[in-house]
Amino acid sequence: MPVLLFESVCFESLWAKFTASLAVSPDEPMSSERIVVPGSGWESFITRRLAETRGCWAHCRYMSLGRWLSQTIEDVLGDEQAPNRDVDALTWMIAAR
Repeated sequence: MPVLLFESVCFESLWAKFTASLAVSPDEPMSSERIVVPGSGWESFITRRLAETRGCWAHCRYMSLGRWLSQTIEDVLGDEQAPNRDVDALTWMIAAR
């Protein structure tokens, strides 16, 4: 599972990189995209904007950074070796600072 990380100070250039990465067909037709978003409002924005430009947008999972990290650690280490942690712990640590 490759991880693509995009960063920019301008949203439109970031959006262009993101949509260009989606133009490449996935290896498995029924695979889903995992998209890490900072808040739930981005889920609606991304879904609507991609549906407008692509005609249809499905098979994606939006995740917070903490949930994504927990899921990735479990995928790599397996259930038995992955640390038992609260998936939202990272969110609380960031919010507490």
